[in-house]
Amino acid sequence: NNPNYSFEQKLLAKQQLAKDFLVAGFYDRAENYYILLLDEPDFAVHSLTQLSLIYQKTKEWKKAINVAEKLIKIDPDTNKTPISHYYCEYAQTVKNNDVLYIKLLQQALQYSPKCSRASILLGRYFLEQKEFNQALFHFENIINQDFDYISEVLDNIRQCYTELDALAHLELFLIIRTFFYD
Repeated sequence: NNPNYSFEQKLLAKQQLAKDFLVAGFYDRAENYYILLLDEPDFAVHSLTQLSLIYQKTKEWKKAINVAEKLIKIDPDTNKTPISHYYCEYAQTVKNNDVLYIKLLQQALQYSPKCSRASILLGRYFLEQKEFNQALFHFENIINQDFDYISEVLDNIRQCYTELDALAHLELFLIIRTFFYD
């Protein structure tokens, strides 16, 4: 706290300290400095981005979601794909709470409608619950999200159609899939 330094210089020093702590793996110390910088408009976006990285590394998904949502409020053009993955990660930690699990995965899809990971997790959840139509809805949605992941759930799709006694629909699904996407 040298009185000869300007306020801006002190902020830059805090930012550099935070960066150094982050690189050294002292996440708690880096976190403290980035939190201090959040109230400064010129440093807020960078600090939130760095906090997001810290919470990814420490697997603190609730905190990662919180800072990502703040970042989106400040900068609406922020890529929303990471926050959808934070919601998926957080959902995995609350799998025993069905209502919260589904809600978190739906949030993931709200932030990123193309989040095939959330659809896969929802599809598998509904498959376990023997809600085959719901499971199919989520599994088949993957075609529109990221076609490369459809192979991960083809067996699940087949199982749903078998349970629904609708193998003719499976055949139609496979023909359409082959015709339009190969």
